[in-house]
Amino acid sequence: MSTVTGLIRRLVYIAGTVVGLLALIPIWGIITFFLRDTSRAASAMNPYHRLIFPLLGIHVEKSWSEGYDPKRGAIFLANHQSWLDIPLVIGWVRPVAFLAKKELFRIPILSFAMRRIRCIVVDRGNREANRDVGDKMVENLA
Repeated sequence: MSTVTGLIRRLVYIAGTVVGLLALIPIWGIITFFLRDTSRAASAMNPYHRLIFPLLGIHVEKSWSEGYDPKRGAIFLANHQSWLDIPLVIGWVRPVAFLAKKELFRIPILSFAMRRIRCIVVDRGNREANRDVGDKMVENLA
């Protein structure tokens, strides 16, 4: 593949990712606004998150570790290689509970949507404020 073709593919991928993610936030906010039940709001986003990957030209292949039961709760850690980690988890893992740094809750529509799906606030600079995070995760997964 030539250097120019590779560059064009990367630019198209980056543009598609940005457009897809910018479209995600308002859609997420609208759906979670109309669905008052937080578990239904999170479930309603599942098809959207599954659709976004093929539109971006990304093939998702899931393989679970031995002993994992998709019908039970589990902890997945994403090291955020990109912003696509979040829609990937929402699209294929249920039930789901997210942790998010408190700074993200300053973005109004994102904050609203994260609260609607019971996203748990984490204050990375205050250990005392995070003591009940584990209990909140169990509660959200129940």
